[in-house]
Amino acid sequence: MPLSVIIFFPLGLCLVNMGELEKGREHLRQAIQLNKHENSYLALARVHIAEGDVQGAVDIFRVATEVYPDSVDLAVALALLYMDLSDHAKALDQFGTALAIDPSCVKAILAVGALLQVRPYVQFSCVFHTFTCTCIPMYLLENQSAFTV
Repeated sequence: MPLSVIIFFPLGLCLVNMGELEKGREHLRQAIQLNKHENSYLALARVHIAEGDVQGAVDIFRVATEVYPDSVDLAVALALLYMDLSDHAKALDQFGTALAIDPSCVKAILAVGALLQVRPYVQFSCVFHTFTCTCIPMYLLENQSAFTV
């Protein structure tokens, strides 16, 4: 791995943590250009969220989910942003993607359950409840720490 990649990501994180969001954002973008790593996308999207640019974060997560289509974390993060934007259909789509990758993803299961309480989708609700009854191991339901979102 080139030395520049090893430097840009941690330096970007340090700058963000010091409150210099603009400089940190630029270093994270350079890290992504040199090596498209999942953590770089996550950090850059969090910078956009910290700046109040939710749509910018959505755009970054969309690109990241194309680069890493099997990433549950990216799919869930994008779905949660869609929920914040009240785009429930896209949120359900992304949660479905996350659950297709990992059927026992507790964050996605709980978020879909919360979304169904806000906006009931009858057909999806029936499928979801059948899915959760057959796929969630009981130890996850008994372990309270598993439900931290």
